[in-house]
Amino acid sequence: METRIARVRLLAFGNTLLRDDGVAIHAARALRPPEPWLEIIESEIGGLALLELLGDCDRALLLDAVSLPSYPPGALVPIPLSQARCSSRLAGVHEADLPTVLALASRLGRPLPRLRIFGIQGVELTRFGEQLTFEVAAALPQLVAALRRELVALAREPATPSRGVGSR
Repeated sequence: METRIARVRLLAFGNTLLRDDGVAIHAARALRPPEPWLEIIESEIGGLALLELLGDCDRALLLDAVSLPSYPPGALVPIPLSQARCSSRLAGVHEADLPTVLALASRLGRPLPRLRIFGIQGVELTRFGEQLTFEVAAALPQLVAALRRELVALAREPATPSRGVGSR
């Protein structure tokens, strides 16, 4: 029996003018040109814009920089949906965090993709500069390989009758 490969949307968030805050975008660019089943979207915004970015896809992987003291620089960190919180992408009171966006989509009856969330451990997330820190740049090849494995695993997951948010 042949394994079906589903289309996956990679949403890479970050600001490439803030050193490691742009690591997700650097990792996404390292995957170019993408596999035929992979769509890559780079974004500097989140909040309510996520409703549109998550629309019209069956599976999505969200990727953003994080600062978690227990992980080494450049580590790909799975974030359970239950632990997804507000991020630095919130621009004001009219924006919303991921759980709020997902709840709104559900209330509006909008179908949601099967969703995975990953953070990438950064070192300097708020200092201006277009280059990644040495530690994160050095980890980029291993990070991209791990990201590729996660994307392939998500694409190969068996289809389920109903679409919806999932977390491992």
